[in-house]
Amino acid sequence: MRAMDDVPSPPTAVGAPVWSLILILVWGFAGLLGAAPAMFTPMMFDAPGSTESTITVLTALSVLLFPVVCWGSATGLVVVRVLAKRSGYRRRLAVFLGVAPVLSGLAVVACFVVLSVFCGGAFDCG
Repeated sequence: MRAMDDVPSPPTAVGAPVWSLILILVWGFAGLLGAAPAMFTPMMFDAPGSTESTITVLTALSVLLFPVVCWGSATGLVVVRVLAKRSGYRRRLAVFLGVAPVLSGLAVVACFVVLSVFCGGAFDCG
């Protein structure tokens, strides 16, 4: 019989932290929620003259890109987690991927604020 001190310990691999798994779930769900408003962005251009409004176009683009950024972030975090087992965890990349949907959401909010302040909430201001 061998003593407990002679038993080799299993190798410890530095894996991805738990927060990245939580962000994968959060951004995946946020992408699903953001897909509904993205489907209605063509209605922003119903008013005459709204296609010439730069603010309206930027607002529509920011709303359309939000679910794409969320799903891209979740997919990127999955890839970073999988590759962490092989080549080590890339913290800076994971932090960027975790923060990107927040910046995209802030862009959506900023576009709607600008639309409300400068155009009175109307999509057809020039």
